[in-house]
Amino acid sequence: MKDEWVVKKNLIKLKLIKTNYYNSFYIKALKAIEAYIHSKDKKKEESKVIWLRYRIIDEESNAFLLQFEAESCLPTEFNLLSMIASEIF
Repeated sequence: MKDEWVVKKNLIKLKLIKTNYYNSFYIKALKAIEAYIHSKDKKKEESKVIWLRYRIIDEESNAFLLQFEAESCLPTEFNLLSMIASEIF
C-alpha cells in the first residue's frame, strides 16, 4: 500500500472534493493513514485499524461519487420533486 498510497490518497481526495464531502473529518483521517504509512514504528493492531479506516473512506468516497453522478444524470426537476416528496413524507 505504501507504494500506491499517493495515487490512492489523491483519488479519494478528488472524489470527496468533487462531491463536496471533503471536510476536516476526511482530512484528519487521510493524514492519520499517511502518518502511519510513513511511520517506522508499526504495530500489528494499529495496522488493522488503519487498513479498515482506509477501506471505509475509500468505500464512502465511491458511494458519494456514485450518488453524485446518478443525481447529475437526472433532470433538475426530478431532484426538486424528490426533495419536496421527502419533506412531505
